[in-house]
Amino acid sequence: MEKKANKVGILTFHRANNYGAVLQAYALQTYLETIGVNAEIVDYRSAYLEKAYRGHSLANKDIKKLLRDLSDWPIRYLKNKAFEKYRKQYLNLSKTYLENNVIESNNMYDYFVFGSDQIWNYNLSGKDSNYLGAFVLDKKKLNSYAASFGTYRTREKEYLEMLKRFNKVSVREESGRKFFNEITNRTDTKLVIDIVFLINENKWKSKKNKKKVKRYIFLYTLQGEKTKMKEVAQYLADRTGLKIVEMQAWLRPKPKNFIPRYCDTPIDFLSWISGADYVITDSFHCTAFSIIFKKKFWVKIAECSEISDSRVGNLLHLLHLEERVIGKNLGKWDIDAMPKYEEALDKLKKEINFSKEFVNTIIKGEKIK
Repeated sequence: MEKKANKVGILTFHRANNYGAVLQAYALQTYLETIGVNAEIVDYRSAYLEKAYRGHSLANKDIKKLLRDLSDWPIRYLKNKAFEKYRKQYLNLSKTYLENNVIESNNMYDYFVFGSDQIWNYNLSGKDSNYLGAFVLDKKKLNSYAASFGTYRTREKEYLEMLKRFNKVSVREESGRKFFNEITNRTDTKLVIDIVFLINENKWKSKKNKKKVKRYIFLYTLQGEKTKMKEVAQYLADRTGLKIVEMQAWLRPKPKNFIPRYCDTPIDFLSWISGADYVITDSFHCTAFSIIFKKKFWVKIAECSEISDSRVGNLLHLLHLEERVIGKNLGKWDIDAMPKYEEALDKLKKEINFSKEFVNTIIKGEKIK
């Protein structure tokens, strides 16, 4: 009799209307399927996060902010629709679980994998302990892949006790590994590459749409309207004559050479990166896909952060691509310098192989060589 494939439940922030969040969820599901695992994303809907993702309070706002939020409402509505369409089409979702019945999922899976994303950032989850595995009855089923704390640090007893229950643990940042080992007195926590890198370039490129703009600079920032990254994009546009495609969520006046994109799907996000002449971003996953597609990219890291302390900086440091960080002196910036991909991709290949071996320790019980 043929052995039944393991069924794995993935718990992550798949409900966020965030390009990186849904694409990493798809990547983990897809990679597990390629190695013969029946993978399913646990469609857990945290009350706190559902309100954060979908809700938008108009209370206690001055008239200026109120009018701005009302003008942006159609954009948020259409973006929600775009992300819901992607989730239905590409994510293998379980039945819907809420806080009062997610415990029922214990009977559905041989293992759980928590991650990736900042699922262990208690501030982001509103201290929802289910993202720490509170609902999982058998701690042998508890595993993580590239889980992240973000900048969150705590010594709360409940938080520590739940993390100690995890069986096989991997995290995305070196700072996270040090923190986990410190608070749990463990030494076996592994550092793995973000799951999007385990899906090859051709697979990602097969998921793209055609764009009418032939040549362009792609600008994607998480810092909002006041970021200096638009200044950087304009500097590059002035020297190349290219238009700037900016993916964002605000209806604001734009210079003539800007092409704003408001309600694009995750597939569009990949397509804009893949087709760009240059990418300028402060986003971890935009940086990751720029590397996967071997683009000329430039990254802005918050001035208050050390490069090795940020998620993006940790990735650049790992792949020896620190020179892609935008400095203060734009006049000395070599805009046409290509990233040193030969060395970076060699290092990336080793990280991918190690990360695949770690997944095998969860699914097949193999030891990392």
